[in-house]
Amino acid sequence: TQVLPGSALSEEVVADALSYLRGTPDWIALYKAYEAMNKDVIALRSRKGPISGWPLQPQISAFTRDAQLHRHSKSWCDKKGITSGGSMSFHEASALIRSMIKT
Repeated sequence: TQVLPGSALSEEVVADALSYLRGTPDWIALYKAYEAMNKDVIALRSRKGPISGWPLQPQISAFTRDAQLHRHSKSWCDKKGITSGGSMSFHEASALIRSMIKT
């Protein structure tokens, strides 16, 4: 699949994502930043194809799974079958989201 040059998030989306990360972000802030970017990325991919430098789906799936562990109660996660085994650290999650913004 060809990756087209000039693929980028809108300035507004980047500004929104950065606003979630100011100060001392937590898992909820990381997830909100991801949600803001993801909506734009879906639209961008439909117009331009894959985005160079964007994390692969397994990385994104690991982040969203692990963010759920921190956003919801243990009983909610148990009902959904979300376990904490092999979960991503907050530092790894933060680095992933920051790399998405840089991309």
